[in-house]
Order: sequence, then C-alpha cells, then structure tokens
Amino acid sequence: MTLADVPVVAKIALVLILPLAGLLGLAGVATSAYAEQVGRIGDLRGAVAAAAQAGRVADGLQRERLAIARLLSGGGAAARDAFAAEAARTDAAVTVLRDRLARFDGAGDPGARVVAGLDGLAVLRARAAASEPDAPGQVLLLGYRQLIADLVAVQQGVAERPAPLAVAAGTRAAGWLAVAKEELALVHTAAARALATGELTPADREQLVSHRAAAADAFERFATAATPAWRAQLAGLDVTADVGQLLLAPSTGAAPVDTADWARTCLAQLDGVRDLAERVATDNAATVTDARDRQNRTIIIGLALVLAVAAAAVGIAVATGRSLRRGLRALLRTPPHEPPAGGRDEVGRVAEAFGAVRRDAARAAAEQDALHAGVTGMYADVARRCARLADALLDRLDDAERDEADPDRLAQLFAVDHLATRLRHDTQRLLVLAGADLAHGHAAPVPLIDVLRAAQSRIQDYQRVEYGRVDDDLGVEPAAVDGVVHLLAELLDNAARHATAERPVVVDARRTGDGAVVHVTDRGPGVDPARLEELNARLADPPPFGPRLGLTVVARLAARHGVDVTLQPSTGQGSGLAAIVRLPSSALCEIAPVRVEPAAPARPLPPRVLERSPALPGAEPMDIPHPRKAGPPVPAGQGAAARVAADGPTVEARAFDDGLPRRTVGTSPHMDPVATEPGDVSTLLSSYQHPIGRLGAVPVPVNQEGHATS
Repeated sequence: MTLADVPVVAKIALVLILPLAGLLGLAGVATSAYAEQVGRIGDLRGAVAAAAQAGRVADGLQRERLAIARLLSGGGAAARDAFAAEAARTDAAVTVLRDRLARFDGAGDPGARVVAGLDGLAVLRARAAASEPDAPGQVLLLGYRQLIADLVAVQQGVAERPAPLAVAAGTRAAGWLAVAKEELALVHTAAARALATGELTPADREQLVSHRAAAADAFERFATAATPAWRAQLAGLDVTADVGQLLLAPSTGAAPVDTADWARTCLAQLDGVRDLAERVATDNAATVTDARDRQNRTIIIGLALVLAVAAAAVGIAVATGRSLRRGLRALLRTPPHEPPAGGRDEVGRVAEAFGAVRRDAARAAAEQDALHAGVTGMYADVARRCARLADALLDRLDDAERDEADPDRLAQLFAVDHLATRLRHDTQRLLVLAGADLAHGHAAPVPLIDVLRAAQSRIQDYQRVEYGRVDDDLGVEPAAVDGVVHLLAELLDNAARHATAERPVVVDARRTGDGAVVHVTDRGPGVDPARLEELNARLADPPPFGPRLGLTVVARLAARHGVDVTLQPSTGQGSGLAAIVRLPSSALCEIAPVRVEPAAPARPLPPRVLERSPALPGAEPMDIPHPRKAGPPVPAGQGAAARVAADGPTVEARAFDDGLPRRTVGTSPHMDPVATEPGDVSTLLSSYQHPIGRLGAVPVPVNQEGHATS
C-alpha cells in the first residue's frame, strides 16, 4: 500500500504524529528535569527542617554547658536545678531531632556523629550531676563543645546543597548564625568559669578574645547573606555587653560584674540569637516551600501547556480531517442534480468543479437520453414500416402463389415467401431492441408445440429441426406467446447456424414442477468454458448494444417474460451446446392434449397462421392484413397424392382446429409427378408456405384419436 492509498484523515494523523511525538518527548525530558529539581528541593526542605531542629538542640546544649560551668565552679543547688531544667528541655528537642534525622538520610557524617554524640549525652550529664573528681570540668565542657560543633556542622552542611538562589542565601545565613551563636556561647561559658573562680588566667583571656572575634566575624558573615529583616533584628541585639569590662579587669581579685547578673545577661543574649535563628529557620522553610511550590506549578503549567498544545493540534487535525471528509463525502453523496455545498478552500473549489462536471454530465446524459430515445423511436418506426412492407409483400406472394400453377415458379415464390418471413422476424428484432412490445391480443392460449413450430418457421434452416419429447398438454398464455416464439426462434437460428451441417437441432419441451423447460441442443463444435461463462453473463445482464444481437434480444425477452435462459455443454454424444429455456408457471397453462382431425374433403386456403393470424404464434402488434381469399375447393383424396419439390422434405398437411397445419414426414424427398389441377396445387402450397420442418428421428406421435402423445 502506498501513501496515495491512505485516507485523508490518516495522512493528517501521519503529518501530526512526528511533531506531537517530539513535543511530548521534550515535555517528558523537561518534566523529568523539573521532577528532579522538585526532588532536590524536597530533600532540601527536609535538610532545612533537620538543621532548624539541630539549632534548637544546640541551643539547649549551650544552656546546659553554661549551667555545668556554673555547677563545676561551685554554683550550688541553684546551678544544679538550672542544669536539670535545661537538660529536660533539651531532651524534648533531641527526640524531635532523632526523628527528623531518621527520615532524612542526607546529613552525612556530621549527622552520624550527632547521633553518636546524643547517645553519649547521658554519660556526660551523669558525670556533671555527680561532680565526679575524675571528670574534670574541661573534659565535660569539651564533650559538649564537640557535640555542639557537630550540630553546627549539620546546619552549615545545608548551605552546601544545590538550591535556588534565595534558598541558598538563607541556608548560608543560618549556618553562620549557628557559628556566631556557638562562639558567643563559648564566650559566656569561659566568662562564667572565670567569674565563678575569681581568676582570669591569660589562657582565659585568650579564649575570650578568640571566641569574641570569631563571633563578631560570624555575625558579619551572617549579615552579608541575611535579609534586611534579619539584619534589623540582629542590630537590635547586644551581643558584647560587659565582656570588655571582664577583659580589662585584673587577673585576680574581685569580679568586675556580678555572677548572677552575668548569667542573666548571657541567657538574654542567647535568647535573642535563638529567636533570630528561629525566624531564619522559619523563613528558610517558607522559602524552600515556595520554591518547591513554584517548581510544582512550573511542571503543572508546562505539562498543561504541552497537553493543551497537543490537544489543540489533535483537535485542529480532527476538525480539519472531518471537514475534508465531510466535503469529500458530500462530493460522493450529493445527487447529480444537486450541486455540493462547498467553502472557499480547495475542497470547495473541487466541489464547484464537480458541480460543473455534474451539470455537464447531466446535460450530456439528457442529450444522450434524448438521442437514445430518438434513435429508439427511429428504430421502432423503421421496424414498423418494414413490418408493414413485409406484410404487404407476403400478401402479394399469397396472391401470386394462389394463382400460380407452374411448380418451378411456385417453388421460387415459396423461397421468396420464406425470405419475407425471415425479414419480418428481423424487423421484430429492432422492435425488441427499441423496447416495443411484441404481444398481440391472442384470444386463447396456444399449445407449446405450435409455439415451437412457429419459432421453427422463422429460421433459415428449418429443415434441420427435429423434435424429441414434447408434452402436448402445455399451453402458453396469450400475453407471452409472441415473446416466447421470438425467443425460441433466436435460439433455434443460433443452434442451426453453429451446428454441424449434417447434424440436426433437437428440441425437447417438458413440464417441470414450477413451469416447463425447453432444451435446444445442437451438435456443433461447442465453446470453451471461458466463452460459455461470458455468454451466460450476457444473457443474465445484456449490454444495451453489442455485436451479437441475437443474445441481446433473447436476454431482453427473457427478462420481460420472466424466462431463464442458460447455455451449457450438451450431454449427448459428441460436442455441442444446449440452450436451457425455463418457462415460468405464470407464462404457461394447461390445455387439452392436441387432437388431430382428419383432413376435410375440401377446404378453403387457410390464413397465414404463423405470421399474421392474431390467434396464433408469431402475431405482432402491426397492421394485420386481410385474410387470404379462398381458392377453389380441393377434391377429396387428391391432396395427399400431390407433391412439390422444396428445400426440405415434403410433408402432408393436416389441418387442426386452430388453423395451424400439422405435417407428417413424407416418404420421399424427390419430386413426384406434379399435380396439374389448380385445387390440388393450392392445397399443397398451403402446406409449403409455412414449413415447420421434419419431425426428425423422434417425431411427435399421434394416436388413433388424433391426439399428440409424448
């Protein structure tokens, strides 16, 4: 199958498939990329949440560490109670952090270290609470510092993840704020130990200066990445109060600040930074959520646009295909007399062209119909004129035959008479082709044997027709007589012309369950199966015109009278062809068996029974000539003795009730002494004028009562 065989809608679909496939492929790639980004943002959201919770745990641990510093420096019961309270709050935050770290596995090594440090936190707390002598304060504080450092590393690790610009800035700010808060908490712890012991060693001073500088640097870095709101809130915090006084104080002696006041100041500063960290964490979570929502919206909108474009393309293609299909179907379905409705596109212009073609075709068809009607009418008129001329010629021949006594001239007149009969038969062909009706108003049904004889009398080689079995109680309805006679005459003529010259044409006519069947069999060369199939097709569906007018006439008459005609190879000895004529029951009737009456001693010359008598086969709806004039009476006993030489075997005529002569086979084809009496000659001429051939090897038998038997 080529592209030209593909329907229009399928062609449009083929044109659309490749762009749609490319569009959907690109949409799939883009969706995959966006989905990956959404997944990363989802992970980032979990990391931000875990980092925020790590900051809360770090804040609790920083407060615990400050309480431990006071406790180890002799803070007493108040320091112990403060430590227990801070530990309880920290445990609540630790539980949440463990859950978030378990759901978020992207914390890496810092996360693992945090989990391990939290597992050992209870040991540190127990040693701090017991104030064991083998657990010096620096070791405990170092354990807290390491755990808090891991928590800060978790917070700073979020900033290393790929993220949108706004989210990355927020996570960096949160990381530096965690560093600054831890450095500030270390300053508070070192100062708290110095105030509790009353001694500020050079090492302590160095730690204070170092942590204070680190905190200031971290706050600066935070401010660089922070939003204006965050910077404003940071500006409202005092993260350096009283530290300068402590540094300027002597190494020993009274403390420059009150220990309780210092503790409250430290906690206030930590609370302020914690509040800022909470705001940063909340804003970062909101920013990450917004980024994720934007990515989701982008994916949804992109997919919606792609699907909308694809749907629009498919819809436009379907609408275009339907429009084309409707237009093309309109071209196919629109009746010829209605111009198809079309638009201004190519299909519309094609529709207009088709409309013009239809109009021209309709005009040409009308002209052809008019021409055909004219030609048909001309055929019918010529046929009727020829029929009238043939009738007039036959009348003249009747007159000449009646008065002619010379046998030689009489034989010539009979030959001309037969040619005139055949000429009249050919004129009836034109009437059939012109669609005229051959039926004449017969008064009564005609025996089937007489119909066969009438058909026989119309062909050239009538002498070669022989009869097999013919049922004598079958009659043909008056309306079908003329058509059946002409149909059988065509088949007999075809069989006689194509049969071998020395072989007869055999006719059988038998009753069947639903009518009768007539077999016309010849012993000719036959035809090949392909040719036989072609001939049967012509009989079933005849062309308007063709080189074989006989088959066309047979097919038209068969269709007119409901007769079925088929050709098939003959089943007898030798080759040949058999024409099977199935007469329907509507064209037949039952009649009394044909009776043979004895010849009258003297009888007027009978009318031309086979050609123009309205009561016998062969009559046509033409001008019917007047009956013959009666000749001299024929003396009794002289008709059978006279013989006239003819084209076929001589026969003896016996008149029936219907006026159709019945012949019996003569004893010799040679001419006997010619009768000289005018009456004898006229009687014998009556038998020859309407030759029905010899009955052949299988004659139609006649019983003693005068009935034809089968």
